[in-house]
Amino acid sequence: MTAKKRTHASPHVHVLAMGAGVQTTTLFMMGLYGNYRKPDAVIFADLGWEPPAVYRNVAWLKHQAHLHDIPFYTIKTTPIRQAALDSPLFNPADKSARWASMPLFSLNSHGERGMLRRQCTTDYKIRPIDTFIRQEILGLAKHAKCPARSVYLWFGITTDEHKRARIAIEPWKMNTYPLLELQMSRHDCQVWLDQHNIHHPAKSSCTGCPYRTNVEWAWMLKHNPTAFAEACAFDEAIRHPRGLNTKLFLHQSRVPLDTVDFSDPGNETSNTPWQTECLGYCGT
Repeated sequence: MTAKKRTHASPHVHVLAMGAGVQTTTLFMMGLYGNYRKPDAVIFADLGWEPPAVYRNVAWLKHQAHLHDIPFYTIKTTPIRQAALDSPLFNPADKSARWASMPLFSLNSHGERGMLRRQCTTDYKIRPIDTFIRQEILGLAKHAKCPARSVYLWFGITTDEHKRARIAIEPWKMNTYPLLELQMSRHDCQVWLDQHNIHHPAKSSCTGCPYRTNVEWAWMLKHNPTAFAEACAFDEAIRHPRGLNTKLFLHQSRVPLDTVDFSDPGNETSNTPWQTECLGYCGT
């Protein structure tokens, strides 16, 4: 879909950063049902590694947007899984490819535990969405100045994960949290979906996201074994990064994913990374 460009003199625009999970689906549908205002546009940044259920929900949401004349844009980037495996860190044949690192768990030869820097959200979600809004929706040149608060960027963060809310650094946009304003929790969203006979979407996150909890890994193993096998294959492929005296893992226990006992609370910390790290672009 071609973006409807706006000019500098246009009023501010409301854009929903669509994760296609429970919260953003609820927020979007609330706008269609008159329980909140409609967004002027919806953007889904596709990293190419979401579960099939997420893509089915995106297609459904896009159809709903079309019925209500709301532009729904999908931004496609290099699939994050392939970008990782093609990067010099794991592929000695390619010394030029750059990879925006995932927050993989590390264990060095001295038994010291760590974590790679998380760059994937910034490079695969935040920057592409910001660029698309500025150039395709606002119609700005690459480095053109933009009036303050030209864009109200919506996120589907609820009260049970309020720590994920952040103030935008860029003056041209304002991060907005409608579900926090409405004092809605994730459970409240599920209740609202039930009341309106709308399906409960799967949680939106990459198949191989290291931030998955034991419950989420166990669910994938039971209900989507193909995706779990793909995550295990990726986990094995990243084990020995070039130039680093460390091993990398998808699971925080720092053992191969296909050997993890997801029923054992001892291999998972009580601190949920979603609560403190992700900014609302993923997992909503």
